[in-house]
Amino acid sequence: KGIEAFYEETRAAKDLAQQVMIPQLKGLIKTSRKEEVIKGLYFRLYGWMLTLESLKDTVHFQAVASAARSIFELLLDIKLLIDDKPKDSIKKFDAFVPIEKFRVAKQYVNFKAKNPNLRYLSGTGKEKLVAKQGEEVRINKLIEENWGRNSNGKLMKVGHWTGWKTDKRAQEAGKDCEFFYHESYSLLSWYTHPGLVGIQGMSSESLAAVFGNAHMLSTPMFLDATLLVAKALKLIQAIPQLVDWIKEVKSTVGKVILDEHIKQLK
Repeated sequence: KGIEAFYEETRAAKDLAQQVMIPQLKGLIKTSRKEEVIKGLYFRLYGWMLTLESLKDTVHFQAVASAARSIFELLLDIKLLIDDKPKDSIKKFDAFVPIEKFRVAKQYVNFKAKNPNLRYLSGTGKEKLVAKQGEEVRINKLIEENWGRNSNGKLMKVGHWTGWKTDKRAQEAGKDCEFFYHESYSLLSWYTHPGLVGIQGMSSESLAAVFGNAHMLSTPMFLDATLLVAKALKLIQAIPQLVDWIKEVKSTVGKVILDEHIKQLK
């Protein structure tokens, strides 16, 4: 019954976003670039909640764990952008998009040059991007302007817009996030990455518990992000009841379990 209760909490959080936050976000007209980015990240979070709502069977424990991991990483992005960590965070966030696309495109072009006899899709945009005049110079300039060079004078390799690994991002986002990283992030990663670390020696009941645990972890993070975004985008003035509604969603698990106990007593 506990697993069902955590699923119901997920659904209640999704409903709150669907009925309150999403209409408010869609109604925003004049927004800064920072607000647009934060709004976009929240829509991605909402998409994950829709996904979680559709995953009702415990056989989907891997997908639910993967969703929880992604929700955590999106929450980190939102927190860091709101706090402007690192400095000029929006500038870095925007710069990372073309940098990452160019990196992937160049890797593809280099691989194709070394392996010309494989079957490739014709007219790929990756080759056009790499061949575009001045593009590599532009990309290298973006890297240098935003992340600089290492001690050997080479351009920094950027794996995330912050320039930080996940543990550093969690640390910068606050103690709660750092705690989550050390307590739960590796566990969720085991069900996202290949291998048997997460399932070896596990019973079907234990894997079902993974399903419930991932739902349990996802919803509070989504609700935290909901309140953060509402404050950052100044929506809280339009929906002053939001704090109380969030508290009500957080009480869903207890209500479901209590209702079940009452049914059994009857």
